[in-house]
Amino acid sequence: KSKPPPLERTATSDAPKPDYKSLRLVVADAEEVLKCMSIAPEEKKLVALSFINTLADVLRHSYRLKKDAVTEAVEELCNDPKIVIHRSVIPLATQGAREEFISHLISSWIAKNPSGEPTLPSELANEVLVENQITPWKTVPMRFGDCYKELLRIGDSDYTNAVFHKYSDGNLTMTAQQFLTFLLECQHSDAATLKTAEEKTKERFGAVGTRFTFALYLQSLTLNTARDPRCGGTVWQDMTQPLPQYMVRTTVVDNEEELECSLALGARAVVLRCREENQVVMAGTATLDRMLHIIKEEGFAKSTYPLMLCLAPELVLSVALQDKIAKTLHTILGDELLAKGMMFSGATINDPQFSPAALQRRVLVVSSQAPLKPYVGFNVADMNRTGLGVKVTSVVAHTPAAKAGVVRGDWFTHINNEQIQDKSHLKSVLAKLQLGEEFTMRRENLDDVTIVTGGTVEGDEVNSKELSNIVFLKFTPEAKENSPWDICWIDSEVGFRETQGITPEAIAACEVRREQLTNHFTYTELPKSSPETITSATHAGVQLICASRSTIDQKWSRGFFSDNGDCGYVQKSHVDCLMNGFRIQLKCPPPHYYNWTIAGVRATIYGVGEVKVDEEKFCIEVTGADTLSVFTFQVTLMPPIVAANGETSVRYMPALPTSPNKAMAESIAKPIVLSGSLPLSILRLGIRSCSSVEEKDEGKIRTMPTLPILAEITSIHPVAQ
Repeated sequence: KSKPPPLERTATSDAPKPDYKSLRLVVADAEEVLKCMSIAPEEKKLVALSFINTLADVLRHSYRLKKDAVTEAVEELCNDPKIVIHRSVIPLATQGAREEFISHLISSWIAKNPSGEPTLPSELANEVLVENQITPWKTVPMRFGDCYKELLRIGDSDYTNAVFHKYSDGNLTMTAQQFLTFLLECQHSDAATLKTAEEKTKERFGAVGTRFTFALYLQSLTLNTARDPRCGGTVWQDMTQPLPQYMVRTTVVDNEEELECSLALGARAVVLRCREENQVVMAGTATLDRMLHIIKEEGFAKSTYPLMLCLAPELVLSVALQDKIAKTLHTILGDELLAKGMMFSGATINDPQFSPAALQRRVLVVSSQAPLKPYVGFNVADMNRTGLGVKVTSVVAHTPAAKAGVVRGDWFTHINNEQIQDKSHLKSVLAKLQLGEEFTMRRENLDDVTIVTGGTVEGDEVNSKELSNIVFLKFTPEAKENSPWDICWIDSEVGFRETQGITPEAIAACEVRREQLTNHFTYTELPKSSPETITSATHAGVQLICASRSTIDQKWSRGFFSDNGDCGYVQKSHVDCLMNGFRIQLKCPPPHYYNWTIAGVRATIYGVGEVKVDEEKFCIEVTGADTLSVFTFQVTLMPPIVAANGETSVRYMPALPTSPNKAMAESIAKPIVLSGSLPLSILRLGIRSCSSVEEKDEGKIRTMPTLPILAEITSIHPVAQ
């Protein structure tokens, strides 16, 4: 019996069927790209070998081909007289090796092109580029070869080539031993071993360490990021601590686009400014209905930790409008998403349900609330003689009594070690309890039950009873004797009041101390923020610092909350340790701007510390910082000058705008400004890829493609531990 074709010999019956036409075009395009590259034939073969190894790995894992069918399938895909270079290296292929970026590129292209067309529309092709950390820029249909060429262009950098040749001793390939030397000497990866280097060479470089695969590795924001991946790449902090122990990424949103972008950026507290317009509840310029549907659909896509939905505390809403808001919240989010307030069931700061881990995928409503009266949640009857205590006749579900384990039929003889005379006596003792106060009741078998006094909404003329019943955290202007669910907010003039603007002096006047903010929240909005204001707020331990739309706030928020897996919650530190100084020297612009020139650098420190910039060497030095400090940089890139005929391009130099060549001067495109933010506590030494975004649309929240800027990061002025 003859064997089926290799592309049909899958390991499982439910494996996806490979598209021969699409894969054949991918190989053909890769061949054309290599033929057009101005590199030595030996180097072309090395690049082809890395591609063939990766293609085999894609067939093995994406399409689940049997091991014995993979080589035959690759030979069949290369069985074309025009495919010479790739076919010649098949005998040298290594099983299980892959170059990560090429693997992603092939998989993305096949996924976007199920019909096997030779070209993709610009929209789909640009999506392929974005998925592979390449900035989209073409507006015409593209072939796979166009995308592959953009990927290989990353490896054609003077700086990365120089680093590669230094550690490869001038050879065309870097061995695992040479790569290990690079990891130890340059990247300060003290835990690296030869086995580590061999695995990385096989899994990252496609078993062939060429200058192209090495450059792809260096400029990767996933494999070689400046942020420690143990902190920035995963949730590493203890998420079972009480909510007030965390700082929460907070932002105000006024429309659907801002809400979607904020959620995509990792915000875990969104502030809505609600109002009524033509009997429709609005949140900014969008309807509240639409905003809540976005929260329901996208609220937990980036992070599963609880999302705080805050009604702006400075706005005074009518009771009727609050009722409508409550009804809309119930209708769209429902009990499945809305978390029941801890103040109703009775809770202390150490309640295990009062933590980010316990409240995952829940929406926490934050608003003002009507007064609460103490409530326990059980009914009792007198025994047949005074002094014998009381017997429980019923227990209301989801109340403090039910939470403590009180059941019908319990016989209680004492409360707080005081003998219960009868029902009236018990009622008088309970009436003296405060909301959140603990008390004990003793059963007739001498077992003690600890109950935390909960509350029930009394209602008033200012706050809606319906909205108050679904509040999880309560805005309060008071700053004394707060409960765990209280959120105080700060004003620039009168302290804990409506937020009009915040200054370091306002925080100092409120006497906010981080050691005090462990059992309740503080909120402040920063419409006129500055690095000094943010420094004061973070060092005071303010948990909800509402970032405005200003570039200053967005930079700080993006950097500070990139810690802890970018989940939107960062655990507060009780001690701020001074850190070693850092020198960050920018080396390469993003790969898409490979022929642009770095023309200027600026830097800012949010927190304690000092920053100095050497604009000639594009070098930044940070000293005197602590674990709360966030470093931000701003890089100006100038484009190349293209001659009037469009045929030549010259690297831009700062003096060229005054060039007498008017045709060239007029063709200069506008410079762009990139900015990046890094928390210094998780910064890594070595040649690292720093994440940046293009700065534009001041005063607007938006998501932007992240662009890698290569930098050398070294330690200076070590601090004695």
